[in-house]
Amino acid sequence: MYPALRHGKADPLPALAVQYADYAVWQQSWMSGERLQHQAAYWRQTLDGAPTLLTLPTDRPRPAQQDFAGASLAVRLDGQLTAGLRALAQRQGVTLYMTLMTAWGALLARLSGQAEVVIGSPIAGRGRAELEGLIGL
Repeated sequence: MYPALRHGKADPLPALAVQYADYAVWQQSWMSGERLQHQAAYWRQTLDGAPTLLTLPTDRPRPAQQDFAGASLAVRLDGQLTAGLRALAQRQGVTLYMTLMTAWGALLARLSGQAEVVIGSPIAGRGRAELEGLIGL
């Protein structure tokens, strides 16, 4: 896109079927009133009794007040392992992401000694095909 615009050519990207403002209106409608109450009730019931703290062994004490500070660690899996994981996912009829999250949950359960762990996962929220090219979600 940049080279085209730099040379005075037309924007090569296809026109969007919807704009972000359209999505914002849909989301506002969806996340208000009875729907919001229904969703909140569902998640309260689903997560009722779920552990609020993962008791992992740590090399230093936890802070007195949870601060939500974190970090990330990039891990690169070699091609052979990745191919094996993809094959496992395909045999189980799930995505590679689901397979990796299952392994992550099993590792956290083993390290913490807890039978149940809660893992949060961000989602794109793109339930409609015309939202795929939209920036901002």
